[in-house]
Amino acid sequence: MRLRVTLNKCTTITLTLINLLILYLLWTTQSANKLQYTQDLRITTNVTTTAHDENELIISKNLMYKIIKKDITFVFRQYENYDNDLIASVASLRNMLPNSQIIILTDRFIYPVLKLNATIKIVKIMPSLENNYDQRNVLSHVKTKYIMFLSDSLRFTSVQVFIKMIQQLQLKSTQIVSVSVALSKQCYNVNIDVKRWTLQFINQSSNICDYVESDRQMILVKKKLLHSLTDAFMQPFPAAFYIQTSYLKYKVKLLDVSDNLIKPGRKLFTNVQNSWKYEQLNKDRWKDMCKKLGFKKIIHVDNSTDWFGCRKNTPRCFGTVVNKIPQYIYEGKWTPPCCLNALRQTGVRVLSELENKKLRYWLLDTSLLGAFHMGDILPWSYHIDIGLYREDVDKSEWLSRSATSPITDDEGFIWERLNNGHLYRVQFSHVNRIHVNLYTYTLTNNTFMVSRYNTTFNKFYSSFIKPLSRIKFIDYYVSAPNNIRHFLQLFFPNKHIDDPVKLLNVTKK
Repeated sequence: MRLRVTLNKCTTITLTLINLLILYLLWTTQSANKLQYTQDLRITTNVTTTAHDENELIISKNLMYKIIKKDITFVFRQYENYDNDLIASVASLRNMLPNSQIIILTDRFIYPVLKLNATIKIVKIMPSLENNYDQRNVLSHVKTKYIMFLSDSLRFTSVQVFIKMIQQLQLKSTQIVSVSVALSKQCYNVNIDVKRWTLQFINQSSNICDYVESDRQMILVKKKLLHSLTDAFMQPFPAAFYIQTSYLKYKVKLLDVSDNLIKPGRKLFTNVQNSWKYEQLNKDRWKDMCKKLGFKKIIHVDNSTDWFGCRKNTPRCFGTVVNKIPQYIYEGKWTPPCCLNALRQTGVRVLSELENKKLRYWLLDTSLLGAFHMGDILPWSYHIDIGLYREDVDKSEWLSRSATSPITDDEGFIWERLNNGHLYRVQFSHVNRIHVNLYTYTLTNNTFMVSRYNTTFNKFYSSFIKPLSRIKFIDYYVSAPNNIRHFLQLFFPNKHIDDPVKLLNVTKK
């Protein structure tokens, strides 16, 4: 009996020790794993550039795989319905990352219909009766920290390309990471002048820039960055995306990776019809983007210029002017460059006529102020003002013929006399009413007075234009009063003469 009790005690003690040993081993294993994860996380979130090459930063591969699988949503935006390689591109991605989260964005119903796995989400972002705001809100469908934009027709051969991009994005100095799959790629800096409605591309030899031009590329960003853009998914993509990020001073890091990590897929737009369709769509998208973002002029790296504003056969870019202040002034902008270009052409046409026919004329008002201050039209002007002798009107065929009814000259400019007095106006075209005003003056008792028309410069002594002087204006030397500063002082305070922007600020009040 005593022996049986002893055996029971030994068995109980032995089992207790075994259980304690098992608990100890489990605790040590969990502590080690927790420590490793903490170290991995610390390495990931506090990456430094002590390595010889930023692209070779050492980060736990296990943690990188976890981030790629759970923290990245892959988005296809850059593709065409009529000719795409989406099915093969998606299959290639899924072969590499079986459970990857994939979203395909579309402006309209995708046709021909794509036979895709049900786990792949298609988000229609254009408004329609069947499509409410929440359904169109792309970011509401993204639950991950990162978004990777993928161009169409890509083949993934290694997960290393994703790891390199994630590593690079961990650096505090990096907001956007791009990998180009095409042979032809170029980094540009972007100069955005909102006030002048102008977008300029500048060549950049560095791999850190504002804009990456490439037919096929991968772009990795943090989701929160997209919230700061006006429309992160605007077409043409990624051009519109890069323009918006460059405005906010976000830089792009263009990574060089081995061709073995990612390859181009099927060649697209190989027939003439699809190639033409793609070219036309791209032009229309650029035009639509410029309208939405407020660009009228785009200057390319070779200094060629694309205009997206008004022309001779279209109305000017602003409507009726109320109280002599155009709408764009209140928006904090200056005259749209297309309108300014039209005004310059109209000014050259009128001044050449006055010069060739030897009419006595002079610049007036803010046109003279612009010539005095900068030798050109003030960048917010929407018309040019010129004074001339009333008795010289008949020297010009176009002025004399327009006295009874408007007339179009050989270059399409419209010459007319307004009904409220001896004011003549020359317009850029019938449709585009950018214009030059010609005020006719008569001499009475050594004083020049404008004929039956109320203007700021309606009266001044004849000594200011006897004799006339010359001043640079629109790349020419034209007639002006002989004591320009004194003449301007009759109508503008000195502070406005020396800094015309102050005059603009006063006018807006």
